[in-house]
Amino acid sequence: MSTSLFLPVNAVPDAIVAEALKERLTQADCTTRGWILYGYPRSRQQAELLDSENLAPNRVFAMEVSQVCAAERITGRRIDPVTGTRFHMAYRPTEVELSERMLQNPKDVECVVGSKLAQFAAHREDLYDYYSSKLIHVHANLDAHTVFEEIEAGLINPLPRDLS
Repeated sequence: MSTSLFLPVNAVPDAIVAEALKERLTQADCTTRGWILYGYPRSRQQAELLDSENLAPNRVFAMEVSQVCAAERITGRRIDPVTGTRFHMAYRPTEVELSERMLQNPKDVECVVGSKLAQFAAHREDLYDYYSSKLIHVHANLDAHTVFEEIEAGLINPLPRDLS
């Protein structure tokens, strides 16, 4: 698989992404059941575009994890191309006889992950400020079960109300 098939993170203009999101998120299943965006918005400008399209999220989860831990979790991911099963080199290793056929997504290589983490760090405080009233901090350095429980609590608990 050629890495040239993968577009850079900012290859699609924000306005086009916002229009595609509007088209999808205004469909019946999303308006009745809700929706989740992962890894978007990545900047305050993108957040403002969502708001301008009346697509503001009602909750924003901030996965608080060290860059070292995040990089380890991402760069260790592998997939078995035969079965489609996902593995992790440290947390869910495959059997030794299958390890040679495991593939790593080109997005998961160390240099790409480092670049994405740096981009996120550059915009993090601005996004946290923008979404301060909706922001739920999750201690993502913890084990998967505890992280799940924190996210679940953020989804189940009532939304904060502005009493002013």
